[in-house]
Amino acid sequence: MIDITPLRHSDLAAVTALFNQTMAGLPYCWELDSQQFRQLALFDEAGPQAQLHVDSGGWLVAREGEFTWGFAHAAVGRLADAPRPTRHGFLRQLFLHPQAPADVAAALLTAVEAFFSAQEVTERCAFHIRSGYPCALAGRGMLPGSQFRVMAALGRAGYRISDRWLLYERSCTAPALERLPTLPGLSLQIERDAGGGVALYLAERSRPVAEAVVDQLPLLSAASSLISASLRWLRVEPAYRRKGAGRWLLLRALNELAGRGAHRLIVDINHADEAAQGLLLHLGFTELSLSGYSYRQGPRGRA
Repeated sequence: MIDITPLRHSDLAAVTALFNQTMAGLPYCWELDSQQFRQLALFDEAGPQAQLHVDSGGWLVAREGEFTWGFAHAAVGRLADAPRPTRHGFLRQLFLHPQAPADVAAALLTAVEAFFSAQEVTERCAFHIRSGYPCALAGRGMLPGSQFRVMAALGRAGYRISDRWLLYERSCTAPALERLPTLPGLSLQIERDAGGGVALYLAERSRPVAEAVVDQLPLLSAASSLISASLRWLRVEPAYRRKGAGRWLLLRALNELAGRGAHRLIVDINHADEAAQGLLLHLGFTELSLSGYSYRQGPRGRA
């Protein structure tokens, strides 16, 4: 009989092993020990793009006797850029043992739903792109498309795919050739932080009309020996699109990273954003073979 119980200290080694087994072979992931998993997954709050509360009630283990078949990590919080203070429930991960019985995923998702209902959550997301662990997929929370059993279980639980994501990467060890856009009246403003991140703004007087924000990824950098950075966002106002503003900001960001000794820049984009895909390919980015998915469930299980 499959039992779903809160995570116990004695479960930590088995759950960590499931995490490592699930993530093996994926880009931007590395093997963790139990203490690292506790710190970087269970107690991670997913900032700065999401604000999640650490709650051990959302750490759920599927076991049969003392054998661990699966683990679900659910959390409650909100997205930093949400238009209203909606109380979201986030299914951050669902790990299954390769030989787990067919009903394990369903049992874990039922327990997750009970946790969300007790927290009076109004919207539910699974594998949201902005709620990933810092130790997996460079912080992207998306569900790799190879995890068919999890995808099928989410569908049966009322979740529907909301977005498909693509990952791109480019080396930034050599200077990139910049061509200044013909945009009179704009000035460039650069803000650098001590952690290696940089924010670049094209401003009309004091009003930003285009911006690019890049974060360094210290944990991935240390684990891979490649100083890695991530494009948090690239935004250009409609009136300034197709005039070279976004391209120049991205090239300037690459050169800023090169000047700081960074090795690579990682970008995720929505698969429907064809303009962004074209820009990245034109600038020498390489698309990784991995694609991932985010899911959404409506109130009370309605899609």
